[in-house]
Amino acid sequence: MSSKSRRAGRFKPLTSKVKQTRKKIAEIKRADKKIVRIQKKLETAGRRVNLALDKMANVERELTQAEHELAYYKRELTYSDLHSASK
Repeated sequence: MSSKSRRAGRFKPLTSKVKQTRKKIAEIKRADKKIVRIQKKLETAGRRVNLALDKMANVERELTQAEHELAYYKRELTYSDLHSASK
């Protein structure tokens, strides 16, 4: 019986080429999964950045509004009003 023939109930041993091919396929799958995982992290980080930018824009609007109100109240008051209020 030659070494390449099947024996009853047994498969012939895998050749080194088949083993290497399987290892390469497994490495490719691992790399694909890693890429997908990193892309998900990037998307999550992007969403967090966008939320932070929205919050920052809201705070900037509030600050601008407060500055405008302050400028308005300063224009409404005259020096004499401030001087008489301090006495």
